[in-house]
Amino acid sequence: MKTIFDLPEDLVEDEILSKVPMTSLRSVRSTCKKWNTVCKNRILFGKAAKRFLMMDSCRICLMNFNLSKDNGGPSIGQVSVLDQIQISNVFHCDGLLLCLLMDTSRLVVWNPYLGQRRWIEPRHIFQRGDSFSLGYDNNNLNHKILRIFDEIHPVTDRNVLGIELYDFSSSSWKVLDATQGWQIRFHRPSVSLKGNAYFTTSVAGFFVCFDFTTERFGSLLPLPCQYHRG
Repeated sequence: MKTIFDLPEDLVEDEILSKVPMTSLRSVRSTCKKWNTVCKNRILFGKAAKRFLMMDSCRICLMNFNLSKDNGGPSIGQVSVLDQIQISNVFHCDGLLLCLLMDTSRLVVWNPYLGQRRWIEPRHIFQRGDSFSLGYDNNNLNHKILRIFDEIHPVTDRNVLGIELYDFSSSSWKVLDATQGWQIRFHRPSVSLKGNAYFTTSVAGFFVCFDFTTERFGSLLPLPCQYHRG
Protein backbone atom coordinates (compact mmCIF):
# COMPACT_ATOMS: atom_id res chain seq x y z
CA MET A 1 0.00 0.00 0.00
CA LYS A 2 1.45 3.36 -1.05
CA THR A 3 1.62 6.31 1.33
CA ILE A 4 2.02 10.03 0.76
CA PHE A 5 5.77 9.56 1.10
CA ASP A 6 5.77 7.44 -2.07
CA LEU A 7 4.35 10.21 -4.26
CA PRO A 8 6.57 11.61 -7.04
CA GLU A 9 8.53 14.73 -6.08
CA ASP A 10 6.95 16.76 -8.91
CA LEU A 11 3.49 15.99 -7.58
CA VAL A 12 4.51 16.78 -4.01
CA GLU A 13 6.03 20.14 -4.98
CA ASP A 14 3.50 21.33 -7.58
CA GLU A 15 0.26 20.13 -6.01
CA ILE A 16 0.98 20.00 -2.27
CA LEU A 17 3.93 22.14 -1.17
CA SER A 18 2.99 24.98 -3.53
CA LYS A 19 -0.09 25.51 -1.34
CA VAL A 20 1.85 25.40 1.96
CA PRO A 21 2.77 28.83 3.42
CA MET A 22 6.48 29.52 3.94
CA THR A 23 5.81 29.80 7.67
CA SER A 24 4.71 26.15 7.80
CA LEU A 25 7.62 24.65 5.87
CA ARG A 26 9.61 23.95 9.04
CA SER A 27 6.97 21.46 10.21
CA VAL A 28 6.88 19.82 6.79
CA ARG A 29 10.67 19.54 6.60
CA SER A 30 10.82 17.75 9.95
CA THR A 31 8.48 14.99 8.69
CA CYS A 32 11.16 12.97 6.90
CA LYS A 33 14.45 13.31 5.04
CA LYS A 34 12.79 13.13 1.61
CA TRP A 35 10.36 15.96 2.32
CA ASN A 36 13.17 18.01 3.83
CA THR A 37 15.06 17.71 0.54
CA VAL A 38 11.98 18.57 -1.53
CA CYS A 39 11.32 21.67 0.60
CA LYS A 40 14.91 22.85 0.23
CA ASN A 41 14.71 22.37 -3.52
CA ARG A 42 11.49 24.38 -3.62
CA ILE A 43 13.13 27.28 -1.80
CA LEU A 44 16.35 27.23 -3.83
CA PHE A 45 15.17 26.16 -7.28
CA GLY A 46 11.37 26.20 -7.26
CA LYS A 47 8.84 28.82 -8.24
CA ALA A 48 9.81 31.16 -5.41
CA ALA A 49 13.42 31.20 -6.62
CA LYS A 50 12.32 32.35 -10.09
CA ARG A 51 10.81 35.54 -8.72
CA PHE A 52 12.75 38.74 -8.25
CA LEU A 53 11.87 42.15 -6.86
CA MET A 54 12.78 45.31 -8.72
CA MET A 55 12.14 49.05 -8.54
CA ASP A 56 10.27 50.61 -11.44
CA SER A 57 9.00 54.20 -11.42
CA CYS A 58 8.85 54.48 -7.61
CA ARG A 59 7.07 51.12 -7.29
CA ILE A 60 8.24 47.70 -6.13
CA CYS A 61 7.48 45.13 -8.81
CA LEU A 62 7.69 41.34 -8.93
CA MET A 63 9.49 39.87 -11.93
CA ASN A 64 8.73 36.25 -12.86
CA PHE A 65 11.21 34.23 -14.90
CA ASN A 66 10.27 31.14 -16.87
CA LEU A 67 13.33 29.57 -18.44
CA SER A 68 11.44 27.14 -20.65
CA LYS A 69 12.12 27.45 -24.39
CA ASP A 70 8.53 28.30 -25.27
CA ASN A 71 8.46 31.26 -22.92
CA GLY A 72 8.23 34.73 -24.41
CA GLY A 73 10.29 36.41 -21.69
CA PRO A 74 9.98 37.63 -18.10
CA SER A 75 6.71 39.04 -16.82
CA ILE A 76 6.56 42.04 -14.48
CA GLY A 77 3.72 42.88 -12.13
CA GLN A 78 3.32 45.39 -9.32
CA VAL A 79 3.30 44.04 -5.77
CA SER A 80 -0.32 44.39 -4.66
CA VAL A 81 0.42 44.88 -0.95
CA LEU A 82 2.40 48.04 -1.82
CA ASP A 83 0.40 49.15 -4.86
CA GLN A 84 -0.71 52.47 -3.37
CA ILE A 85 2.75 53.47 -2.17
CA GLN A 86 5.38 55.52 -3.99
CA ILE A 87 8.86 54.59 -2.80
CA SER A 88 12.07 56.58 -3.15
CA ASN A 89 14.57 54.06 -1.78
CA VAL A 90 14.78 50.45 -0.61
CA PHE A 91 17.18 48.85 1.90
CA HIS A 92 17.55 45.09 2.36
CA CYS A 93 18.47 42.78 5.24
CA ASP A 94 18.07 38.98 5.18
CA GLY A 95 14.81 38.92 3.25
CA LEU A 96 13.26 42.05 4.77
CA LEU A 97 12.83 45.25 2.77
CA LEU A 98 12.96 48.69 4.39
CA CYS A 99 11.21 51.20 2.12
CA LEU A 100 11.34 54.98 2.36
CA LEU A 101 8.21 56.65 1.01
CA MET A 102 8.56 59.28 -1.70
CA ASP A 103 6.97 61.93 0.53
CA THR A 104 9.40 60.92 3.37
CA SER A 105 6.46 60.82 5.80
CA ARG A 106 7.29 57.37 7.16
CA LEU A 107 8.97 54.02 6.51
CA VAL A 108 7.49 50.63 5.79
CA VAL A 109 9.20 47.30 6.48
CA TRP A 110 7.92 44.49 4.28
CA ASN A 111 8.43 40.73 4.46
CA PRO A 112 7.81 39.44 0.90
CA TYR A 113 7.59 35.78 1.93
CA LEU A 114 5.02 36.29 4.68
CA GLY A 115 3.26 39.22 3.03
CA GLN A 116 3.54 41.22 6.27
CA ARG A 117 4.34 44.92 6.57
CA ARG A 118 5.01 47.31 9.42
CA TRP A 119 4.77 51.09 9.33
CA ILE A 120 7.47 53.15 11.06
CA GLU A 121 6.69 56.73 12.08
CA PRO A 122 9.55 59.28 12.42
CA ARG A 123 10.66 60.76 15.73
CA HIS A 124 10.39 64.19 14.13
CA ILE A 125 10.59 64.12 10.34
CA PHE A 126 12.47 62.14 7.69
CA GLN A 127 14.43 63.88 4.93
CA ARG A 128 15.18 62.87 1.35
CA GLY A 129 18.94 62.71 1.99
CA ASP A 130 18.69 60.44 5.05
CA SER A 131 20.59 57.15 5.07
CA PHE A 132 18.92 54.05 6.54
CA SER A 133 20.22 50.59 7.41
CA LEU A 134 18.25 47.58 8.61
CA GLY A 135 19.83 45.04 10.97
CA TYR A 136 19.21 42.97 14.06
CA ASP A 137 20.52 42.14 17.52
CA ASN A 138 22.42 38.84 17.26
CA ASN A 139 21.43 37.92 20.83
CA ASN A 140 17.66 37.91 20.28
CA LEU A 141 17.19 38.62 16.52
CA ASN A 142 15.28 41.80 17.36
CA HIS A 143 15.35 44.05 14.29
CA LYS A 144 16.49 47.67 14.42
CA ILE A 145 16.73 50.57 11.97
CA LEU A 146 19.71 52.93 11.86
CA ARG A 147 19.06 56.44 10.54
CA ILE A 148 21.92 58.83 9.75
CA PHE A 149 21.13 62.37 8.70
CA ASP A 150 22.21 66.01 8.54
CA GLU A 151 20.76 68.45 11.05
CA ILE A 152 21.33 72.07 12.03
CA HIS A 153 23.17 72.60 15.31
CA PRO A 154 21.00 74.85 17.53
CA VAL A 155 23.98 76.93 18.72
CA THR A 156 26.44 77.08 15.81
CA ASP A 157 23.77 76.95 13.08
CA ARG A 158 26.02 74.56 11.13
CA ASN A 159 25.25 71.17 9.62
CA VAL A 160 26.15 68.32 11.97
CA LEU A 161 25.68 64.56 11.87
CA GLY A 162 22.66 63.02 13.60
CA ILE A 163 22.17 59.33 14.39
CA GLU A 164 18.97 57.62 15.55
CA LEU A 165 18.06 53.99 16.15
CA TYR A 166 14.59 52.45 15.96
CA ASP A 167 13.93 49.35 18.08
CA PHE A 168 11.20 47.00 16.83
CA SER A 169 10.63 45.51 20.29
CA SER A 170 9.80 48.88 21.87
CA SER A 171 8.47 50.60 18.71
CA SER A 172 10.51 53.68 19.58
CA TRP A 173 13.43 55.79 18.38
CA LYS A 174 16.43 56.84 20.46
CA VAL A 175 19.32 59.20 19.75
CA LEU A 176 22.86 57.81 19.56
CA ASP A 177 26.20 59.55 20.02
CA ALA A 178 26.87 61.13 16.63
CA THR A 179 30.61 61.59 17.23
CA GLN A 180 31.20 57.86 16.71
CA GLY A 181 30.06 58.09 13.08
CA TRP A 182 31.98 61.19 11.97
CA GLN A 183 34.09 59.28 9.44
CA ILE A 184 31.38 57.42 7.52
CA ARG A 185 30.16 58.46 4.08
CA PHE A 186 26.51 58.04 4.88
CA HIS A 187 25.22 59.45 1.59
CA ARG A 188 26.50 56.27 -0.01
CA PRO A 189 24.52 53.04 0.52
CA SER A 190 25.55 50.62 3.24
CA VAL A 191 25.78 46.83 2.90
CA SER A 192 24.00 44.46 5.28
CA LEU A 193 25.69 41.23 6.40
CA LYS A 194 24.68 38.93 9.26
CA GLY A 195 22.64 41.62 10.96
CA ASN A 196 25.24 44.38 10.80
CA ALA A 197 25.69 47.33 8.41
CA TYR A 198 28.94 48.26 6.67
CA PHE A 199 29.80 51.75 5.41
CA THR A 200 32.58 53.25 3.33
CA THR A 201 34.51 55.99 5.11
CA SER A 202 36.33 59.23 4.40
CA VAL A 203 39.59 57.34 4.99
CA ALA A 204 40.66 55.83 1.66
CA GLY A 205 40.90 52.03 1.67
CA PHE A 206 38.90 51.52 4.88
CA PHE A 207 35.32 50.75 5.87
CA VAL A 208 33.47 50.58 9.17
CA CYS A 209 30.82 48.32 10.70
CA PHE A 210 27.78 49.35 12.73
CA ASP A 211 26.96 46.58 15.21
CA PHE A 212 23.21 46.44 15.90
CA THR A 213 23.85 44.31 19.01
CA THR A 214 26.12 46.81 20.79
CA GLU A 215 24.55 49.75 18.92
CA ARG A 216 27.95 51.21 18.14
CA PHE A 217 30.31 51.75 15.23
CA GLY A 218 33.47 49.67 15.31
CA SER A 219 37.02 50.70 14.46
CA LEU A 220 38.24 51.25 10.92
CA LEU A 221 38.70 48.04 8.91
CA PRO A 222 40.95 47.71 5.84
CA LEU A 223 39.24 46.71 2.62
CA PRO A 224 39.81 43.01 1.82
CA CYS A 225 41.25 43.89 -1.60
CA GLN A 226 43.71 46.51 -2.77
CA TYR A 227 42.13 49.94 -3.04
CA HIS A 228 42.73 52.25 -6.00
CA ARG A 229 41.36 55.76 -5.95
CA GLY A 230 39.32 56.37 -9.14
